[in-house]
Amino acid sequence: MVELYFSNADAQQLSPLIDTAAARFNADLELKEEDKADFKIKAKQFVKIYGQMASIMPYEIAAWEKLFWFLKFLIPKLKIKDPDSDKIDELLESVDLSSYGLV
Repeated sequence: MVELYFSNADAQQLSPLIDTAAARFNADLELKEEDKADFKIKAKQFVKIYGQMASIMPYEIAAWEKLFWFLKFLIPKLKIKDPDSDKIDELLESVDLSSYGLV
């Protein structure tokens, strides 16, 4: 995937690779939601920290660079169900803000 990206491949070549990895993560691996959330948090941390470090350190570890670019495209497609989202939805539905206005 990274080789295709750096050889200026178009999105039609790259998207199926990322979509396959995301589909495996989202459904096929049968991970617990906590484990999925933990992975996504750690992946985001890696991308953030590596991006900062790569700007001040010489490029030396090819595997980390490849992982950085792969995760950068993969993270937005990873679906995590927030266990508290149902509570937030219930709260929003129970409050009627249509009768309020700015004064």
